[in-house]
Amino acid sequence: MKLLAAVLTVLACFSGVALATDPTGRMEFPAKNGTVVFNHKDHVKTVQGHCKFCHDSPGEIKDFGKTVAHKLCIGCHRPPGEEALGPFTCDGCHGIK
Repeated sequence: MKLLAAVLTVLACFSGVALATDPTGRMEFPAKNGTVVFNHKDHVKTVQGHCKFCHDSPGEIKDFGKTVAHKLCIGCHRPPGEEALGPFTCDGCHGIK
């Protein structure tokens, strides 16, 4: 029983890393105005492996949710005075099937 508890604890700690290293790179984030489909693999290529653009440390992004996502993502999706590197309208990220 103790071994099972230890294994579950380790899995819980590294679940964010497991999602990020999924072979397809696909992650889904449900939202009121439509699910955001995020491809981690594509974003890693865009930032050329510089994980610190989004992550403070390996794994999950601290306090990730609507506010953090909008603040974090908008820099690349709609940089001031530059061409966007990705969609920059609500519909561009939300509700993608």
